[in-house]
Amino acid sequence: MESGAVKGYCEGILEGIFDQLLVIDPRKMRFIDCNRGALQALGYTRAELLQLAPQDINPQFSKAELSPRRTSIPSSPRRSCGAPSKT
Repeated sequence: MESGAVKGYCEGILEGIFDQLLVIDPRKMRFIDCNRGALQALGYTRAELLQLAPQDINPQFSKAELSPRRTSIPSSPRRSCGAPSKT
């Protein structure tokens, strides 16, 4: 699968999930992506939501509170959506 196809595949998975799904940049603590479920539940447009931080949605989500939820990037090669790459 080429990178454009992988990106489209991953975006399709994200949009196909009915629950709220929000992706946070762990360094900037800002939303970098979301799905339709999050937009509908929170009442924002995608452009509005991507200007916000988790604490803008819920003040209890401080940087310190979210820090333990961060995960490190695995050392094995992976595609952008987390699928193992061909080596």
